[in-house]
Amino acid sequence: MFTDRYFKVPHTAKTAMSFNPAAPGWNSFNLDEVPLKEVDQYIDDYEASEYWQNHMQQYYGMVKCVDDNIGKLMNSIKRAGIDEDTIVVLTSDHGDLLFEHGKFNKGKPYDTSA
Repeated sequence: MFTDRYFKVPHTAKTAMSFNPAAPGWNSFNLDEVPLKEVDQYIDDYEASEYWQNHMQQYYGMVKCVDDNIGKLMNSIKRAGIDEDTIVVLTSDHGDLLFEHGKFNKGKPYDTSA
């Protein structure tokens, strides 16, 4: 699923990793791991990697799965004739950063992970 798509790395990754502007201290990077002069190439290589593309395909596949199943639930409620008397409440924890600001997973207080 989503194998026909090419997922780009968010522009905030390059910005944060090149310290332009400087990232907050809690979002620091190890310059020994990716020196500033190599950030552009690192990002380009990472974006083209099978790992990144596969990760994004799986992530959006999971989002589609949730969306499809909510649709099934809503259709079942409507078919049962209780849609006018039913309130559906969906909750979630914060989302994955998906390499926004050069970070994965959760735990950094950026809007994109809320």
